[in-house]
Formats: sequence, structure tokens, C-alpha cells
Amino acid sequence: MKMVKGKKQVISVNEKPCEVCKKKIDLDKQKYVLLGTYDKKKPLSEPYFHFFCFDDWYNQKVNEKAENKLQGAMKRALGMLGQVTKKMI
Repeated sequence: MKMVKGKKQVISVNEKPCEVCKKKIDLDKQKYVLLGTYDKKKPLSEPYFHFFCFDDWYNQKVNEKAENKLQGAMKRALGMLGQVTKKMI
């Protein structure tokens, strides 16, 4: 049970909080994603997402990773370009 401003809030077994929007997910009635991270057989984390929240969250993470990789590749390419121009001079 959680305490919310002096009131008890019961989270049933079939309701979990969404990791993105923090609203309750009714596991029996709503589409959801359970993203589990495990170390051998022991769960490290099991966040729940509304299906559409997960879609947005996943796309954001993929875009961030792609931007980071692109920035690294551009730095290496510019570094190599600088070396080539020094050799030509």
C-alpha cells in the first residue's frame, strides 16, 4: 500500500505504474509492455509501460543513441581529414 496525502492507495496485483507517464496500467484491460532486465535468473528491474508510452520512449532512446554514434563518427572523420590535409601540405 502507498500513502498519498494521508490516504491509503491500494495498487492491486493487476495494476502497475507506467515508467513514463506514472499513471496506473490496468494489466487486464490495457495494452502494455513489460521490459525485464535480468542477471542470470534474478530480475534486476521490470518496468511497465503503456504501449504508446513505450513506443515514444523507445524511439527517443534510439534517436539519442544514433545521434551519439553519429557525433563520434563525425569527430573521427574530421580528425582523419585533418591528418590528410597536413600530409598534403
